[in-house]
Amino acid sequence: MKRTVLMLMVLLAVVTVQAADYTWDGGGIDNSWTTDENWTGDSAPNGPTGTGKVKLQSGNVEMGSDVDVAMTSHLYLGGAGSGLTGDAMLTVNGGTLNSTGGYAILGYNTTDTGTLNVNSGSTMTFSGLLGLGVGWNGKGAVDINGGTVNAARLYTSLKDVCPGGSSISIYNGGLLNIDGYARLANYDDEPAAGTLADSLIVDNGTLTVSQYLIAGPHGTMTVSLSGTGSINVTEYFKLGGASYSEALMTMTGGTLNCADLIVGGDGGGAGSLDLFDGIITADTLVMNAGGFMDIAGGMLVLDGNITDITAYGDVMANGGTGTFDYEYDMVNDTTTITAVPEPATLALLGLGGLLFRKNRR
Repeated sequence: MKRTVLMLMVLLAVVTVQAADYTWDGGGIDNSWTTDENWTGDSAPNGPTGTGKVKLQSGNVEMGSDVDVAMTSHLYLGGAGSGLTGDAMLTVNGGTLNSTGGYAILGYNTTDTGTLNVNSGSTMTFSGLLGLGVGWNGKGAVDINGGTVNAARLYTSLKDVCPGGSSISIYNGGLLNIDGYARLANYDDEPAAGTLADSLIVDNGTLTVSQYLIAGPHGTMTVSLSGTGSINVTEYFKLGGASYSEALMTMTGGTLNCADLIVGGDGGGAGSLDLFDGIITADTLVMNAGGFMDIAGGMLVLDGNITDITAYGDVMANGGTGTFDYEYDMVNDTTTITAVPEPATLALLGLGGLLFRKNRR
């Protein structure tokens, strides 16, 4: 009997240790993740952490290539619940964190800001249902500079009390892979007046979403795609949502690939897409009542034989001063649509001798 009780006590102790949270207190001589004294209990979460949460409620934390964290719970960055408030920054330089059942929350309380910098050679994975939440009640920022972030889902500004201004930047070959869907400037409901716009910047990096992506379902969202950047969405890519929402996308390079491109929200929200350069490839185009598209450069490639893109809705060439050129590919059953400036504009550009195709509109 005594032996059984002893074994139960040992098992309970093991479970208790595994369930212990790791909370940053910055008590060490540096900002290193691996310095034990920087954590309450003087034990750094390097290696398996069991079900314990990692809470970086405030401070600047640096994770080097010697860090390899395996966890099943959540990472809190910038506030970590009631009574744990502050601004926190985690910079990952070659380290690895793999949360098989947890998620990351950046900016927990309304006054908190959480910033995650993932540099080249670093990998962060959050497989829990929420995935990556950039701005819970507060504000978040994710900067992927050559590193890799994997998440089950992606959100910015989850609650209606969020101040807005959350951001995601992907560049220098950085990768953000979302296994499920992405909802940017999500909120619970209509955000308060004066709420800042959230932003997504993809410049020489790649965002891949396995389901759908909505920019601005309940708030204001700006999207910028440039350089050799790429946004790949398996299902639909939508700009705009509820009647009070707004999503603005500017494309000066790169590629956008999706099944359905939807500009303007189903609920009447404003959505606009300015294509200055780069290639958009989609199966279909849907222009809702609040949607607007201006093609001034680059190419829009859609399925089918299309002869008048303006029939889809409010689509213009060069702000209304140009016309469209249509190239139908019979083999692939796709049409490539480009904008052609008016002759007066071409003359100003020194291109007055350019030949026009007969099928422009």
